Formats: sequence, structure tokens, C-alpha cells
Amino acid sequence: MNWTIKLIVALWAVALAATDASGRTWHIRQDGFGDYTSVQAGLDHAQYGDTIQIGPGRYETMHVVETLGWTEEVCAEVKVGNITIIGSGVDVTIIGPEAPIRQPAPRPKGIIGIWGVDSCSIENLTVENLFHGIYWGGGVEVRNCVIRENVRGLYGSPTTLITLTDLVFEDNDEHGVAISGHGGSIEVEDCVFSGSETGLLISYGAGSVVERCSFSGHDVALSYQFSAYGSASDCHFSNITTASLVVCYSADVELRNCRLAPCAVPISIYNHARLTGTGNIIPGGTYRTIEVAFADLEMHGSHILNGGSFSVHVEEGAYGPSTIHDLSGNWWGTANEDSIQVWIFDGNDDPANPAFVEYRPYAGQLVGSESLSWGAVKSLYR
Repeated sequence: MNWTIKLIVALWAVALAATDASGRTWHIRQDGFGDYTSVQAGLDHAQYGDTIQIGPGRYETMHVVETLGWTEEVCAEVKVGNITIIGSGVDVTIIGPEAPIRQPAPRPKGIIGIWGVDSCSIENLTVENLFHGIYWGGGVEVRNCVIRENVRGLYGSPTTLITLTDLVFEDNDEHGVAISGHGGSIEVEDCVFSGSETGLLISYGAGSVVERCSFSGHDVALSYQFSAYGSASDCHFSNITTASLVVCYSADVELRNCRLAPCAVPISIYNHARLTGTGNIIPGGTYRTIEVAFADLEMHGSHILNGGSFSVHVEEGAYGPSTIHDLSGNWWGTANEDSIQVWIFDGNDDPANPAFVEYRPYAGQLVGSESLSWGAVKSLYR
């Protein structure tokens, strides 16, 4: 009998522990029928593992947050890890004021997590009209949200992982997302970027995976800087002014199955960066299609098209090391080798330039009695 009682007590303790681990749900409602009427009140009482369920309405009440380097007003500060914030839908739960707040002052923030706040999630709401829409210094998953009309949409400095899924970044001034690595990385999937100066900026050693995203209405759509690394695949670019992709300052990127936009320079690589790619469609640039300066490029199975100037312009400088850029197996918009040679600027055009492009074999090139037909070339991109 004693063993039966002990077993019951043990099972009850396990069940209670499981209940505690799942956390409490705090209801935020403006009509007064929840636990609190402000998001911050719920966050102030939340503990590790809790959920903040936000009802319909606009939540714009701010409080001052002081931290190393800045003192700013904030709508919602997450102070502990493993907190879940769930809105009632992107059209009904809105964080931020009704009218935009612009720089230089003040610089209010929407939802923030200071350094080391990890394993949190934000979903089903809109953040708008602030300086930083979301500002995060740890690890967070954000999904099914709209981040719009802020100066900076989302800034992250991940110590672990930031995951962005099914988000819309719309009409933010400077960038949709900017990530600065602090030993962490970012995964971006099925997101829409539009209307900001830069769509997605990844820098300072941050690792990244970008998949199935669209970029439109930017000066620069996607930029990797300062030892950032990662891959972008199955992305679509349109209505870009200067560059669809910039890889610079020791960044290392793989580009797969992307359709870039015609602009001044669809791809720009410079300052010891590296870009590899397969299966991409790179339309002709009005200035250059691909520009490479003091960097490494390898691209295969892609369209590298001409926009009236150089399709590829590479240079290493008179005192740089000899570099071979492997661009074999691509379609250049023609099977005429003389035209391809004219569209490439490398060491064959300037003896002081030790950088060269290896474009042979190319799609459409005669190989013995066989050639790659236009139909076969198109099949590469299906």
C-alpha cells in the first residue's frame, strides 16, 4: 500500500512539474477582461516558459529602458528567455504608434530582447512606425508578422539563432533586416522584403541561410559584409536600383537557383570576398552584370547575360596575385565566342591586371559534332 501511495505521489509530482514547465498564459486585453491591459505589464510578471497572448488593438504605451550604450523608449521589453508572444493576427494586433516616428530623435523600439534572451518567439502581429521595429540580442523565432514603416525593421545580434519565417518587411527606411554576428546565425525563409534602402544586411561574422524570399524596391537587395557567410537559394529579385547582391569584406556566400533583377550591377563582389553559385539567372546590368574586385568568383550552370556593357568585369590590381575565376558551363546569351570575349574584361584586356575569367566550356559551345541546344539550355533552369 505504501508503494502505491508513493507511486501516486511521484506521478502527481511529475505531472505538476510538466505543468509548471509548460508555463502560464498571460492575457493582454484592452477591454479589461484579461490579466493586464498593457503588453509590458504582462512581460514584467512573466517567467521562463510563459506565453503572452495579446488581444486586438493598438499597443503604443512606452517605458524607458536603460542599457549599455543607449537609453530609449520601448513598447515591449522581454527580460527572460523562452517567452512566447502571440498576437491575434497581423491586421488586428499592432505594436507601435499610429503616426511614424522619425530620426534623429527619439529612437523608440517596438519589441526588444537584450543580450542573452534566448528561445523566445513572436507571432501573428504587426510592428510599425518606430525606429527599430524589433531589436534582439539573443535568440528568437519570429513568424507570420508584418514589420513596416519603421526606420529599421528588425535588428538582430544573435548569440544563438534568429529564425524569420513568413514575414513581410514593408517600407522600412534603412533596411528590412540587419544582422550583426556575435557567434550566432540567422535563418530567413519565405519572407517578403520591399521598399527599404537595403532589404537584408548580414554582417560581422554572422552565419545565414536565406531561402524562398522575394526582394523588390530596394537600392541594394541582399548584402553580406565583414566575414558574414552563408547561402541564398530560390530567391527572386525585382525593381532593384543599384545591386541585387553585394558580397564584400571577406564574406563568403553560395547563391543557388536565384533570379536576380536588372539594375546597375546585379552582382558586386569585392575586398577579399568569395561567391560561388549554380542555377542562377543574372540579367544584364546597365553598368556591369557582375563586378569583381580583389575577390573570388565561381559560377556554373547559370545565365550571365549582357546589358550593353561588360557581362563580367574582374580586376586584381597591378600588385595582386594572379586569380582565375571559374565561370565555365554558363549561358552568356549567345553561342558566339567572339561576343563572349568582348563582354568579359580581365587580364587579357589589361596586362597589369592579373585576374582572368575561364568561361570555357560554355553552354551552346560546339563540342565536336555536338552542341547544346537552346532547349537543353533552358532545361537547366526547370
